[in-house]
Amino acid sequence: MSNYKVRWSPHSTPDKQQFLLINSKEHEITLYNTKPYQKGRKLTYELVSKHTKISYIRTFDWSLQEEDLISVGQSSGEALLLRIGPNARPSDTITLAVKHQRACNSVSFSSNNLIAAGLDKVRNDFCLNIWDIRSAGTTSKPAPIRQLASSDGVSSIKFFSDQPNTIMAGVGYKWVRIYDLRESPNNPAFSAASRHVHGLYGDCKDPNYFASYSDDGAVVVWDRRMGKAGALAEPVLNYGRNSTDESNLGSTIVSLRYSPDKSGVFGLLNNMGGLKIYQNGKMYESYPSENPPTDSANQHHKVKGKQISVDKEEKKGEMLFTKRVIDITSPSPVTVRNEKSRHIVTFDWHTDGTSQGLKMICMRQNGELQVHTLPGEPVSLAFGSRNAFITGSHGDSRVYEPRLRKEIITQASYGIGRGSEIQITPSRGSFATTPPDIIDPSKAELIYPSSYIINPRDTLGNDVCLTMRRRAAKGYAMDAKTTKGFADDPDLEDMWTWLKGAEEAAENGGMVHGAFDLSYLGVYGIWTGDLGEDETCRLVQGPLRGHKQRMKELASSAREINQKNNRDDFRFSISTDFPHQRRLCLAIAGWDFPMDELESRLLELERTGQHAKAAGWALFHHDIKRCIKALTKGGQEMKLMSTAVAGYCAHTKGGKEETSSSGAMWKELCRSMSVEMDDPYLRAVFAFVANGDWKDVLDDAGLPIKEKLGIAFRFLRDEELSTYINSLLEEVIRDGDLTGLLLTGISDKALDLLQKYVNRTADVQTAALVSAFAVPRYFTDDRVEHWVQSYRWLLNSWKMFLTRARYDVMRGMKARERSGPGIPTPPQVSLRCVSCDKNFSPQREPSNTILALPSAAPATRRLAGTSAGGAATRPQAQQPPKNIVCPHCNKPLPRCAVCLLHLGTPVPVKNKATKEPKPGDPDPRSDPPGTREVIYDTWFTWCMSCNHGLHNVHAREWFQENEICPVPGCECDCANK
Repeated sequence: MSNYKVRWSPHSTPDKQQFLLINSKEHEITLYNTKPYQKGRKLTYELVSKHTKISYIRTFDWSLQEEDLISVGQSSGEALLLRIGPNARPSDTITLAVKHQRACNSVSFSSNNLIAAGLDKVRNDFCLNIWDIRSAGTTSKPAPIRQLASSDGVSSIKFFSDQPNTIMAGVGYKWVRIYDLRESPNNPAFSAASRHVHGLYGDCKDPNYFASYSDDGAVVVWDRRMGKAGALAEPVLNYGRNSTDESNLGSTIVSLRYSPDKSGVFGLLNNMGGLKIYQNGKMYESYPSENPPTDSANQHHKVKGKQISVDKEEKKGEMLFTKRVIDITSPSPVTVRNEKSRHIVTFDWHTDGTSQGLKMICMRQNGELQVHTLPGEPVSLAFGSRNAFITGSHGDSRVYEPRLRKEIITQASYGIGRGSEIQITPSRGSFATTPPDIIDPSKAELIYPSSYIINPRDTLGNDVCLTMRRRAAKGYAMDAKTTKGFADDPDLEDMWTWLKGAEEAAENGGMVHGAFDLSYLGVYGIWTGDLGEDETCRLVQGPLRGHKQRMKELASSAREINQKNNRDDFRFSISTDFPHQRRLCLAIAGWDFPMDELESRLLELERTGQHAKAAGWALFHHDIKRCIKALTKGGQEMKLMSTAVAGYCAHTKGGKEETSSSGAMWKELCRSMSVEMDDPYLRAVFAFVANGDWKDVLDDAGLPIKEKLGIAFRFLRDEELSTYINSLLEEVIRDGDLTGLLLTGISDKALDLLQKYVNRTADVQTAALVSAFAVPRYFTDDRVEHWVQSYRWLLNSWKMFLTRARYDVMRGMKARERSGPGIPTPPQVSLRCVSCDKNFSPQREPSNTILALPSAAPATRRLAGTSAGGAATRPQAQQPPKNIVCPHCNKPLPRCAVCLLHLGTPVPVKNKATKEPKPGDPDPRSDPPGTREVIYDTWFTWCMSCNHGLHNVHAREWFQENEICPVPGCECDCANK
């Protein structure tokens, strides 16, 4: 244990700040005044008073009522009341003696002038004595007004700040108790069997909670409201040794102190110099007003009529949790051995009456005093596009960057940390480093809360923002043929596989037949005839149709598409009015292959060990014998299952009554086996053989949507199929399941599905890529525009400009109409007058004349300012410059910062042919002869920072030699913006 102890005065104010330094080895107690602490500077202090020859100092406490009164517990068992002011006299000291000499372990002041002392165990004597300070000075031998804990040693004590007549105590090294001094000592208000009896300290802002620690370094937090009479309390938080001593150095705790400024914050110091700050938070659970909790669980915990808990209007249950753990210092074997003089040996909370964050005063082994400022609660937070984020709190900023896998850095063409000028990060141990998935609850009685504190860098490294960036760097784009291999999610793989097929089918008008364009439609639109809210976008010719006419023409289009793709007529096992739609829907779902191709696919599945899937596929094509064959090729378990399926085959061929007892028993056995199976294909097999009903198979949530659609379109009647398709559509949209695009296609219903997917995963990248296949070609939606712009902004912020340009090109190609030209986009830039804020475009007067478009061939086109023969022409004097005044308010455009002419005015430049040629100049003969004016030079440009404008030619000439704005007095660095 260190010889030094430091305590900050509980009476400190911004104008008067003091601390006490106790040196038990030199028997000294010293009081210092400090100057207001300034961050980044050393603590400055001056001596106020010094008291010497105070021997056997073991513990001490500072009075909450009198700023110059302290109590010192000695090894002899006596407690001294000392005045520490500059005018204190030795005769002012009061000695509180005990009957039997033993060590005093702890002393504590209450807010109503009581002083308590906890003593070591001795026979036939009390170990917890309490005196009244006001009467102690009136007699030479003050007697205790109350004595507790007979023959049980008291290791630590502390009065509650809000209830001065209640005191917590660690008794007998195995009990934590709370005594109400107004009640009998035989009936404590709180009692818990625990070895955490040292360092008892209450939360200064929420006295319901207090903490203590054990000899081996474990820390617990208690709730005094949990100690009902007659019941043993349990801790509400438990920090095991692994959380307080992560380096496994065998350290023990020497000090625990709650912050007087913030609720739920306490510091722990161990004998190796490790200092940690724990910050706890609360979660509240409101009780329903119609079912209020009972008296015993709600308002007060009473002990013989005396209330020891909180406000009687308390109607919420509280649950404590650990918000964060901050390492001020974290010892390691190297620092313990080589930097012993730098170890922190004592600390206390630095309170100055201000709200400038939490501070601590610490003393190192070499005698150096330091003030540590803790990072406060973030008052503002901003995320960067690379998934780093910065927090700000009272002038303190911290940047958290994700931990990235090495391959991400090598694949990208830029550094992860590029552009970050501030690299302020918390200390190495600011967050617990133990991953939450290695905690085994079965091996511990209590799960330590600190084990579940997740490092933000690990979380950010797995965030969807970096996933999108990783995919974009690998080439994840709108090319379905190449993108399929880059998706690192099975659902994405299936979705891009379907998009690849849909894109191939739509090439060269492959899905345009009759009156409709069925490109990128799913099975729902084909089967129900729902072509979207605006079906005109799917119409190739003719007016809008009614539902019956639309279904009739849709059947005709489906028949033509099937014939074009050489799909033979398919005989369904049920009667249907829409065979062509069924066949086309099977093709869209990927289930239109013939039986000979089915066999090759089954053989491939068996070759890769997927015998259960092969059996399921065979069953879904109603080939029971092939299903049994696939099962027999599996392991021993599947061979046994094949006998049950063979029994079904024999049962159906034998024509036995379904109501027979043997048949019912067999069905029940198959039904129970279907529930117990883990594989969805095996469950489907036994669900079908149990009663031969495909509806039981379709109800299995584990079966892929593709297989469900194949079964439904083969075996369900028209009415049943429509009902099932509608219910399945609602399910995939509700879940945001990307494989549901088989059902919705790229339609307005697909946008509802994608919106749910984005809400669930925040993967705006996939939503922007997929929706671009049909938007804006077939319909428009504000959600798609939001996804697209968000993704473009992300690509630009990652400096992946080439990827963004390719995305824009691909979107433009998909947006082309069937006739060829692209769909026009609205203007991206408009000019507004700075005076009237109206559009600067000239007003068009009503006219019946049609403006002729230029029809000159490219060979006959000429630059402005030249004649047809190439000779230079001079602008007509009577023709005023156009577009230099606002057509609404007649205010002129701003002036050029160099020539001071209004922007928009033609700017004459020197003839390039008459310039004196210089080495490296281009051949002047390459320019049209006699050129005096280049249109591009008359264009104007402006700085986005200072808003000053110039003619383009003047901007180019000025910034070739300067970097600062040409406007006098403006110091904008325009050239580097």
